[in-house]
Amino acid sequence: KDRAPGACLTTPGAAGARRALALELVGPVLVSPFSKVTFARTFVADVLCSMPKIFADAQYGFAVVFDCDTESATYIHVGYVLAFLPFVVRLNQSLRAAFDDAAHRRKNCWNAGKYSLQIALVAESIRAQHSAPWFALALTSTLCNFFWDVRMDWGLPRQDKRFPAWFYPSAVASNFVLRLGWAVYVSPDQKVVAQHVILLLGVAEVFRRFQWAALRVENEALKIGAAPHEQDGLRYDSVG
Repeated sequence: KDRAPGACLTTPGAAGARRALALELVGPVLVSPFSKVTFARTFVADVLCSMPKIFADAQYGFAVVFDCDTESATYIHVGYVLAFLPFVVRLNQSLRAAFDDAAHRRKNCWNAGKYSLQIALVAESIRAQHSAPWFALALTSTLCNFFWDVRMDWGLPRQDKRFPAWFYPSAVASNFVLRLGWAVYVSPDQKVVAQHVILLLGVAEVFRRFQWAALRVENEALKIGAAPHEQDGLRYDSVG
């Protein structure tokens, strides 16, 4: 049974124990779809979907430290793999959830389609910058993600709430605004905006994901409370 993702930060003990816990969560995520789908694993994979630029910067830092050629084909291809990886992982998780749970197969198939759109967005960004297909994919993917955040991941609108009433409409509004820059942030080689603006989009995405996480965990906790018999606290219909 997976422990909560936040346990990496709160579990008492040595730093090594925290690193082991992080690997305990990330390892099964990376081998999707061969690992069972749980809430903790989808949560971690969703957070990774906000980190493509961080992966790219880490790759560049590694290249500088170890004096690697940043113009080489290997370096470029590794960068492309890192850009695709989070969305491929979530696609695989959605397909595994659809296979395992026939009752909610349709929802998980729609979720797989959503991540297929995001993979197509990254692929088109690599193929051609500023192309009409990229703009179309960016708009479609952004709207689908916004709907999924609010309706599926947060379960809104709903009566049972734990945060102040004002937080929910402000979260929906800010999520919509911040999602508008998300497609540029996750697309490699895009020069729609200047590099310093991409940095600001990255900061905005961190805020958006933090807000998303609070409401996602709240919604999952409410579902588990309504059905405490669910094994491992997992409801496949809540895998978002």
